Order: sequence, then C-alpha cells, then structure tokens
Amino acid sequence: MYQQNNQALLTYWNEVRGNRTAPKRVEITPSAIGPILPVTFILEAREHNQLYFRLAGSRFCEIFGKEFRGLNFFDCFPKTERPFLSKYLNQLIHEGTIISVVCEAKSENDHCGEFELLFLPMIHSGEQIDRILGSISPIGDFPWLGLTKLEFQEIKEVHISLLRGTSLREVKRNNVTTLPFLPHTRLVEGKNCSLRVFDGGKSE
Repeated sequence: MYQQNNQALLTYWNEVRGNRTAPKRVEITPSAIGPILPVTFILEAREHNQLYFRLAGSRFCEIFGKEFRGLNFFDCFPKTERPFLSKYLNQLIHEGTIISVVCEAKSENDHCGEFELLFLPMIHSGEQIDRILGSISPIGDFPWLGLTKLEFQEIKEVHISLLRGTSLREVKRNNVTTLPFLPHTRLVEGKNCSLRVFDGGKSE
C-alpha cells in the first residue's frame, strides 16, 4: 500500500541494492531521488535500541514544525506506542526486513491526518545494517499541512516485507510463522490482528 513518494524511494532502493539485503550508504545518490529528497530521512542505529535522525528532509521538518536532526526517533511517539514500533524496527536492523507504518498525527488545533512511514535497511560501514533510509507520505490531501505543528500519535498498521536473499530464521509473530523460502511475503499487522499476504495471485 505504498504511497507515491514511498513507492519511488522503494523502487530506487531496490535498484541500488540489487540482490543484496541492503545497499551501502555511499551508494545512495541524493540527486537520483531529488523530487522526494525533502520527505526522506536517515536514522542511525545505536546501542540500547536507539535510533537517531542523521538527516531529515526540509518538507518533513516543515510538516511537523520541528527540526528532527539529532532526535531519538522513538521520542517522537507517545510512550505507549514505542514498544510496538521498536519491535519491528529492531527486526529490520537484525533481519533486513522492509517496514511501512501507518500512523496518525495530530496538530495543536486538533487537525488529524494519517501518514505512511517507509523504513529501508542500509549499511554505513562494515557488513551489518546500521542505518535506516526512510520517507514519509500523507495518506490523503490535507491543506493545513505545514501551517501548524504536528505530533505523532497512534500507530494504526505495520506492514512487513520479507525478500528472497534475506538471511532469516523462522520468525513468529502473534502465532503466525513467516516462511523464509517464499519468494516474497508481506505480513500486515494491527495491534490486535494480523494478515499474511502472499504475492503471486491466482494461476490458471
């Protein structure tokens, strides 16, 4: 269900990574994603399950009315949402999954809107995933965006994609086992339910 900007970033990331789990940071060329650069961001994975903004696009900062660079990503969400979000982003770092999150954000004057955040694994140095390349897209048209400060609120959905070539162990979530030998599996989870989707469709 990737929004247009997020789909563009995913397509570029896929082209750069080839058949690897994740591309190198130096392989990502800003000019190649110029039109969506203002809504992209890079997170640095640190110890103790911390993710800090290394970069945050100008439009991203404008929409939320703050400068994100240097902030702990999890601090941008209510405390009740952080464990749920941390679970999946830690999985991305350790297993190379692709994550998209649908969340609600609310303004100071009670405007509400839903946004999709895309998270893609990336390697800065060595062989381990230690960066996350991401982007944000509003789900819908909100004329008040950029006119009032926003804060992230409730997480609505998490979408997990497992790609062939990823070194996966058997992963269990809410009694659903993801099968690593499938060419492409997407698990869509809310807080109280999950839906596993297999690409391929009906064959005649």
